[in-house]
Amino acid sequence: PPARANELAESGARVLLQKAASGHWYTPGGRLAAGAVLTAAAAREIREETGLMLPEEAFSCVLLERYVCFTLADGRTYEADESYLAAHVGAFVPDESGLEPGEELLIAEQRWWSVEEIRAATVPVWPEQLADLVERAVAAGAG
Repeated sequence: PPARANELAESGARVLLQKAASGHWYTPGGRLAAGAVLTAAAAREIREETGLMLPEEAFSCVLLERYVCFTLADGRTYEADESYLAAHVGAFVPDESGLEPGEELLIAEQRWWSVEEIRAATVPVWPEQLADLVERAVAAGAG
């Protein structure tokens, strides 16, 4: 399966999430090319999807690695080995002008979520243990 870098851009105990057209929420991220450095891919994806420029050193060590495979709303299969990192940032308004063609169709909305909002969510938020990851990143002073 393809590798994917996922980032927790967190401000205090809040994390920036993206809403998919299907209604679930997830962290910014994207494909990791063969041989690519994980933190470099994370910096690139954050820049493309949010406009925020971060150096590779801003990212934490890997907080979670997981394999996922599921069917998307349009019937396509999504399969990936995912790695989650965090970067502590100040709150900002995402700029989506750097999205690759077609990505604007995948991201319906971006907004900051508190740990409490994640735990109380009535819609899917991925990864399922995101609230715990955010708390761990904040306690460790991510990045």
